[in-house]
Amino acid sequence: MSQIKVNSIVPAGGLPAGATGGGVIQTVYSTLTSQLSISYSGNNVDTGLSATINMQSASNKLLIICSPLWATNGNIGYLMLTDGSNNIIERPPANNSQGRYHWGTHYNGSASGDNRYHTARETFHCIISPGATGNYTVKLRAYVTNSGSHYVYLNRNWYNGDRINDPVGISTLTLQEISG
Repeated sequence: MSQIKVNSIVPAGGLPAGATGGGVIQTVYSTLTSQLSISYSGNNVDTGLSATINMQSASNKLLIICSPLWATNGNIGYLMLTDGSNNIIERPPANNSQGRYHWGTHYNGSASGDNRYHTARETFHCIISPGATGNYTVKLRAYVTNSGSHYVYLNRNWYNGDRINDPVGISTLTLQEISG
């Protein structure tokens, strides 16, 4: 994983007269190039893609953009963004017993079915208010719901062969502090 930090992005001509907010204070960009196979553990697990930003003001907002390349083998896996304490960020409201995550399974009608070749790059954006200064960490975590030969794959597909049909990729996470 690599992480890059950029401070104070302003328009080329400077901020317009009377501007009071909305500018990017800093950007942290992180990548994960490792190919992962994540199996059932009974819990959600770190994927290794994370970024930490040092929030400068408690009134500022945090723009989060995460774009993983991922796959599952069946209706069994989820991805989520969490804070440094593993709390899901901007969690959807409860709806009966449905899973509440940012990326859902690549469903094909059967938990044991074969959709192993479906690999997707799906981007999630959100703006949150951490409400404090100091370090704020965002992590991409995975959860596999069934034991056995079920997996969530990151930066690869199920087959992972040496052929043009089998994508490899880079997953990215960008954090931007926006003046409040």
